[in-house]
Amino acid sequence: MGASVSIRNQTPYTWHYELVGDGGGSGTLHGMGSVQRKLNSRRIHCYLKLRYDNHSSNSFSYEFNSHKQDGSQTFTIIETSGRSLIQLLCNTESNSPTCPNYGKQEEDRIRQQQEEMERRRQEEQRRRQQEEMERRRQEEQRRRQQEEMERRRQEEQRRQQQEERRRQEQLERERTIQQEIERESELSGKKVSKGREKLRQKLRLKGQQRHHQRTQVLHQMIEDDAAAIRRDEPGDLKNKFEDLLKKYEITEDKGMQEDKLENRMKNLQNELTFKYFGEPQLSIWCQLTIDRAISQGEQSLNEQFSILTAVTELTLTNDSDTDSKEDQLPDWDQKYDFLIRLLEQLYSTNPTVAQQLVLSILDVFTEVSEKNKGLLSQILFNMIWTPSEILLFLRGV
Repeated sequence: MGASVSIRNQTPYTWHYELVGDGGGSGTLHGMGSVQRKLNSRRIHCYLKLRYDNHSSNSFSYEFNSHKQDGSQTFTIIETSGRSLIQLLCNTESNSPTCPNYGKQEEDRIRQQQEEMERRRQEEQRRRQQEEMERRRQEEQRRRQQEEMERRRQEEQRRQQQEERRRQEQLERERTIQQEIERESELSGKKVSKGREKLRQKLRLKGQQRHHQRTQVLHQMIEDDAAAIRRDEPGDLKNKFEDLLKKYEITEDKGMQEDKLENRMKNLQNELTFKYFGEPQLSIWCQLTIDRAISQGEQSLNEQFSILTAVTELTLTNDSDTDSKEDQLPDWDQKYDFLIRLLEQLYSTNPTVAQQLVLSILDVFTEVSEKNKGLLSQILFNMIWTPSEILLFLRGV
């Protein structure tokens, strides 16, 4: 009589079987597959050999008695509960051998490899991300550096452009002043040429008369200078200073009455200038301008008294309408207005001192070159313009 052998694979792995007995055979069981084989005769010693997938040696070699269970045996391949082992069960035998779960090990190995590859991939990804972040940071730093360099370059360019613009404006102001002076000189030259032509025509008729007039003017100037020298005596000048105080009812500080006459005059002049403006900054500028002009012109004490007299008359006879107009003027125009009025006042009493004063004041105007100052001096010397007209011209330019 024969026997029937069933083999059931309840694992997801492939097993190769070999049934040793009368008529046995061999084959392959895939995951969750089963097979049934017939034995031609029953024997006490039969064998079932199982080999895992691609292994070269058997994992199980199970001996069984085909007489049992009426010649019907069933073998079952299962995984243990922890899946660490493979167990072979037989319904006719009590023996249940095990072997390592090679499939699980392979799965673990593959999973570990995958995890390792994933870990490495993630590390590589993090490394690349860090490199990318570092690259972007460096690019951002370079960009900021370039922006900073560009900003500085633009600032330097703007600064140079401003300096160049100021330089051009300065040159343009100088050219304008020089052109105005040259134009006035040219007009004056034309007027002089016309005057000379007329003089030539009238020379025979008025020669003696003009000679007599010039002689009188020269004598008058000599007499004025001699009189000024005679008057430039401390005693006489002190009396005039006292008369000036009485005339305008000026009360002098008692501490100043014992001081030098020159210091008393300068102190009074400063107080009157401050009273004219009513504001320290403008008065100080005019005081320093007049003091510098006096020191450069080396005016005598009598000439300084002429300037003081002009300042006194200008300040104490200044009407309220003029004051209200001056309050509306900018600071620079107020300074000009004071000097122009002072020169007009001084020119009416002492033209020579007024001319000397305006020539010294020219040094205040840094925009006026030495060449232009020379032209203005010639215009003043030839009496083409008065001192106040020269200052009006400079203010207009």
